[in-house]
Amino acid sequence: MKIILLQDVPKVGHKHDVKNVPNGYARNFLLKRNLAILATNKAVQEIEKSRALHEAKRKEETDTLEKEIDGIQNTPLVIKKPSNKQGALFSGVGKKEIIEALRSRGVTSADALTMELESPIKKTGDYTVSVSFGEKNKAIALSIQGEAGE
Repeated sequence: MKIILLQDVPKVGHKHDVKNVPNGYARNFLLKRNLAILATNKAVQEIEKSRALHEAKRKEETDTLEKEIDGIQNTPLVIKKPSNKQGALFSGVGKKEIIEALRSRGVTSADALTMELESPIKKTGDYTVSVSFGEKNKAIALSIQGEAGE
């Protein structure tokens, strides 16, 4: 069955893709959950228009995000967290804290970033985190500083 995806669906395709999928999968999963619609000629034409607008908007957002990231790459992001005297943090620094630090530095679309952070950072020091947006990757320097804990 030929369908048009309304959202990104893992192992199937991305939003606005026209795909051929098994009939049962389309009827019982994709269509039922409003993840796709049937690919009629009219729907395909409308999706092509929508895709062009979506791509232009995404390119503009990616360009803006790249300029914002380039603007902060000269100095590391400083995140202060309570720690003990040995530099071990009482609570780790995860993606949420890094996104908040990016927002405070003027990165408006920080939520659109994908970060490669295997586990929360648990010690003070300097780190590099790889972020990606669209098809671009950048490295962001982090400086995790401890504050005197009680």
